[in-house]
Amino acid sequence: MLAQVHIQIGRTHAQEFDKKANAIAKLHYDSAITFAMRIDDMKLQGKATLLTGALYQVNDRKTSLRYYRTALNYYEQIGDNEGIAKTNERIGQLLFGVKAEASLYHFKIAYENYIF
Repeated sequence: MLAQVHIQIGRTHAQEFDKKANAIAKLHYDSAITFAMRIDDMKLQGKATLLTGALYQVNDRKTSLRYYRTALNYYEQIGDNEGIAKTNERIGQLLFGVKAEASLYHFKIAYENYIF
């Protein structure tokens, strides 16, 4: 439950779109990841990691992609199709216009996981 609270607080700050608010959001997402690890909840770890990646999507694509891949790993380990789909969709968006073939691949995987 505490991890979910940190995710909600982080989301509130992330919506402000400035560096200070993003730093606060990251602290809360990091706390959520820590608490989720303590209770061995990979779904929450994936969610907080995915949201952390979104903080970097505009200004630091490499860091964003690293967080997205980590989130994808969590979701794949537990077979969470919705998490796999959301993460692949984010990766596809991140790579769109930069690596078209890779972007298309991730959109395809996202689509397949939303359906099944």
